Order: sequence, then C-alpha cells, then structure tokens
Amino acid sequence: MTPGGVPIYTRPFGNGFRVVVEGGPGPSFEEPGTSSYTFGAFEFADLQIQATRDLGDGSTMVCDREGVTAGGVPAINPPSFQSAEMILRAVNDFSCRFVDGGGAFRGRTNSSDSCVENPPDSGVFAFVRAATRVQYCALVDIALRFPAGDTLLTVRLRDVGGNVGPQKQILVRISE
Repeated sequence: MTPGGVPIYTRPFGNGFRVVVEGGPGPSFEEPGTSSYTFGAFEFADLQIQATRDLGDGSTMVCDREGVTAGGVPAINPPSFQSAEMILRAVNDFSCRFVDGGGAFRGRTNSSDSCVENPPDSGVFAFVRAATRVQYCALVDIALRFPAGDTLLTVRLRDVGGNVGPQKQILVRISE
C-alpha cells in the first residue's frame, strides 16, 4: 500500500497479466451497468478506467486493440473524468480492452464466467468478492504494455440508473 492507502500490484514485466475490475451495487442500490465501450467515444461507458502514464505506444486511436495496427492508450495525468474529448477518447480506448469471454465489449455477470482463478491454482474460476455483480477483464498484451515504474489506474463504474460510483485506484509497479 502507498502511504495514502492505494494498493500496489508489482509485476516483473509490463505485459502478460490481466487487469480485473469488479463491481456491485453502490450507494444507489442499483445494479452496475455492463458496457465497457461506447462506439464513437462521445460519452462514457459503464466501465470508466484510465492510467497516469501511456500504455504501449500511447496511441490516440480509439480501440486500436487488435491486428498489425494495435496501439496503446494515452495517459490522463492527473486523473480526471471530465467530459472533454481527449479524456472521453482515452477512457474509451482503455475500457474497450475489457471484453467478456466471447469478445464483446461488456463485463461478465456470471461468476462461473470469471477470468480469475479463485482460489488461485484451484482450477475454479469465480468472482473474487462475494458481492460482485459484474467483472471486467483485460489482458495486458504487448500493445497495452505498462512502462517500467509506477502507473496509477483510476476506475469508476456507472450503474443501470446512470449513477456513477466512487473512484477507486491501484498502483501498478513494473520492476523491469
């Protein structure tokens, strides 16, 4: 943990791992929404995530996640969820990397479809927290590679009623 209470996740390399976001009902008691991408990037999806450092090549193309033209995600530093075009594009670019087991731009709503082996090395895939209603999973591949050092991720979720929950943060520390 940082002195401010932000969890630190240390990885030896900048790729080859998953970023997982789980959510449940918040202060509104509404179920969390499940969308992870808004085509055109003119508004936020239900999953809203950003990084304080460029991921991969920091490409400004939105959702360039596959093929020979796959690119990274630009940084938003300091973290902000203002509805400015640059922020909307960067948040949608990062969140479009979170797909369900079939490749659709949405979270997983069934614990048995989880991307997390829980408990570890058990062969059983399940949500990490019992209160989870949606889990978003992104594979960090070469295009999304985290740089060496510390990158702060800030995330928030929107529920089915359009209410935005509190921001949560983690620090991803790459030691290479």
